[in-house]
Amino acid sequence: GKTSILMTFVEIGKWIYNQMACDKFMQFRPISTNELVYMYENPETDLEKFHQMLSNGEWFFDDFGTERMASRYGKTNLLAEILQNRYLNLQYRTLITTNLTIDEIREQYGERVYDRINEQFNYYELSGESFRQKI
Repeated sequence: GKTSILMTFVEIGKWIYNQMACDKFMQFRPISTNELVYMYENPETDLEKFHQMLSNGEWFFDDFGTERMASRYGKTNLLAEILQNRYLNLQYRTLITTNLTIDEIREQYGERVYDRINEQFNYYELSGESFRQKI
């Protein structure tokens, strides 16, 4: 449900941009956190361009907290690094979906990322019965 709701916002943003030729205020680029790890680990990925791309623009990171540690010249918590870089340029907005609680985010990503997330994000908790169980 979380991903579907945010993808609806992505599509609405595209429609608004195309219909009204306004700025890209609502244009988020969606990507899963697991896909980010695969891109980062790809030997053909230019890491400087990769980090520059993710430091700018409006991004929607889906399934935050499900990605594994990235490995390229050693292990790194890639999403922690990306969020810290984005924190340095707050003119761009970031959306994330996660099944983690705020305490689990603190435990998995550390105090620094936890503090950044508290400053950068508004929280909306979706609770209730899973629709997947009904399928």
